[in-house]
Amino acid sequence: MGKNVNRRDFLKGSAAVGAVAGVSALGLAGCSSSSSSSSSSSSSSSASSAAASDTELVISYSGVQCELPFFVGVENGFFEKYGVSARLRRKGEDEKLPVLLANGEYNCQEMGPAQMVSIAEGSGMVCVDNCHSGCLSCVAGADSGITDVAGLVGKKVGRASASSPAYLLTRYELVKLGLDYDDVEWVNYENNLLTTALKNGEVDAICLGEPLATQACHDGGTEIWNNWAGDYADKSCCFVGIAGTTLEKDETLAKRACQALRDAEDYIDGNLTDAVEMAHDKGYIKTDISLDYEVLAHYAFFGNKSGKDQFDRSANAYWMALYTAGLLEDAPEGKEADDPELLAYFAEKGKDSLQYVGEKIEL
Repeated sequence: MGKNVNRRDFLKGSAAVGAVAGVSALGLAGCSSSSSSSSSSSSSSSASSAAASDTELVISYSGVQCELPFFVGVENGFFEKYGVSARLRRKGEDEKLPVLLANGEYNCQEMGPAQMVSIAEGSGMVCVDNCHSGCLSCVAGADSGITDVAGLVGKKVGRASASSPAYLLTRYELVKLGLDYDDVEWVNYENNLLTTALKNGEVDAICLGEPLATQACHDGGTEIWNNWAGDYADKSCCFVGIAGTTLEKDETLAKRACQALRDAEDYIDGNLTDAVEMAHDKGYIKTDISLDYEVLAHYAFFGNKSGKDQFDRSANAYWMALYTAGLLEDAPEGKEADDPELLAYFAEKGKDSLQYVGEKIEL
């Protein structure tokens, strides 16, 4: 699977794919969620399933490409290989993750940088391992005249929210260029309306995740920034999340689950076609399958190549994005990214919400 595809060139040579079916905002990761309901497969539970036990992993999912390792982990036996009883639970469109978590209806999910503040403040979830990079970008409109991040100054730019990961990183890119992000007019849209707003010329650019970013490029947009190249190529944008209660009761379960997911990611790396076809056959992902191949071509699933150093570097990169966005109100002011006081603050901020348990397990 190609890891460093230049998607701007790739898109120019590819045929247009079908529109994304029913995409809505995803509150748990950097990517965008398909809102269409899926019939449960034999290994997937319905929204009314029983609560998770202390020895079982119940994985909440929304049906996006980012979650592919979880689907492969269950269907291809990687969880079973490491003695983990795991099942998939599709999140209902009207269900709220905090409520489900409080009720014990799931204890594992994919997590993104937008949640780092909430988990640090006691949401109940803990980031425990790396997952992948490649699902965030900023796309400029065909007639916007924008060719790079600096070109956003003085323009109107759409975002899903003030805590959107794609927005936070785009804003941080402006800071690194010495530009004032307040010189950009940021406009909030429902996540699934961002591409329409760009296509209709309501905004000059949009910050968003996959698969909507690829769709925006098919509609004539130009990608001016992404997180699978440059400073972010070796940093996770999404992490494995485990409920704190599960981690406290059975850290071994979390460690074995992380190893299973890393093996699943390595499998995807060499068997992308089989993995995507399985996810469609089982009804986990509902977008156009050709879109999935295109989106996943630039993902880097880190698998067994990742480790704690990458985990820490990734966390610090996103803490820094949150810091420059002013979302860490108790942080020391005016610090650079490598300032020891600021790094110590990040470590303290994440001491309960970022606990790496991804040490390799040998059977």
